[in-house]
Amino acid sequence: MALQPNTSVDQIFDALRVIGGAGEPVRVADLARALDLPTSTAHRLLATLQDAGFAARDSTGLRYELGIRAFELVHRLFGQYGLPRASELFIRRLVAVTGETAALDVRVGWYAVRMAGLEGTREIHVAPRIGQTVRLGDSAGGRAILATVPEAIGRYARWAALNRPARRRLDNAVGVIAEHGFAHVPAAGGCAAELAFPIGLGGGVAAAISIEGTCPAIAATPRTGELKRCRTIVAELESMVASDPMLAHDPFAHLDPDGLELAVPQLPA
Repeated sequence: MALQPNTSVDQIFDALRVIGGAGEPVRVADLARALDLPTSTAHRLLATLQDAGFAARDSTGLRYELGIRAFELVHRLFGQYGLPRASELFIRRLVAVTGETAALDVRVGWYAVRMAGLEGTREIHVAPRIGQTVRLGDSAGGRAILATVPEAIGRYARWAALNRPARRRLDNAVGVIAEHGFAHVPAAGGCAAELAFPIGLGGGVAAAISIEGTCPAIAATPRTGELKRCRTIVAELESMVASDPMLAHDPFAHLDPDGLELAVPQLPA
């Protein structure tokens, strides 16, 4: 006989996904709206998560955010990969060269997950947002990763339900990355941008090094000198990983990427 789903357990995990994906502390009423639940049920779910250490009240005492146990799970997940650890020295060198935030994005299914990073040293800089998860086609790092596995683009496009114009834009973006060796995505207004370099590992985990910032070398058309120094650092990381293939081991390679759903519910506006 097939096991019946446990509604209470499902609600707990749904609540945890909402808290993790909200981007800011969540009120009881926010969770109730996101999951279409009575306020009393939402309060009970949050209290249960708090008691277990997976949620915690923020400084106001009125909202909830992820607790220490949730961060322990993320740390253990990332610990299954050798690449984040191996990349730390190289990320630090990129920050020293550019003054901007640098990070490692790793492919998990059809997503790019930020597993390591270091804040820039400039007065105005972005945070590395460790744990940030986006679809591969939605960020410079993700597109750089797709450029390392071009045979997967068609399957990704079907999974993401891209229409023809979106597929053409993605194909063009990946083609430019393959030609120039990096992805460059300016932010709105042109005052900031993300620069991403695919990490060629010859199999195993697919990843990219991303640099986010506001200096002219990043926000405008990247300068040859800065690009050369960044490429040299990325190439040295590739060389180190090539000498120890276990650093590129993908613990989830055996899973169907179409079935790895990492997206989280968004709170209603």
